[in-house]
Amino acid sequence: MKTRNSRKPKLIERNAEKGDFDEIIALSKICFPDNDPWKYDMLESQYNLFPEGMQIITFEGKIVGSATSLMVSWDEYDDDHAWKEICDNGYITNHDEEGDTLYGIEVMVHPDYQGLKIGRRLYEMRRNLCEDKNLMRILIGGRVPN
Repeated sequence: MKTRNSRKPKLIERNAEKGDFDEIIALSKICFPDNDPWKYDMLESQYNLFPEGMQIITFEGKIVGSATSLMVSWDEYDDDHAWKEICDNGYITNHDEEGDTLYGIEVMVHPDYQGLKIGRRLYEMRRNLCEDKNLMRILIGGRVPN
């Protein structure tokens, strides 16, 4: 009797670790080739301030999706803020543990792995983090070239 290999892709959701930084930087170069990629010191700052806000998804040990967030007190920002302002140029030194809002500053999905609902999973991870921190809302921003 023949058995069919029905192995489904094994996607693993987890928080990023320092050992993931080089791969996250490489992913940012692939996903946003016209933007400046993450820098190691930016990721290190984010990790030191809010490691739970650095979420990744791996497939067979390779990072194929990443999301970065910080917490802010929404009443300290106006609706016409810039990405650089809301995340302190990517360093998130303005992260506020007492904040009421989870602010998503980046989502990346490797183009070769689109269609596996990785983006959806990353947003679900973010939603769970928002609930775990008992925050009022999630807001999302992004970098727009020029």
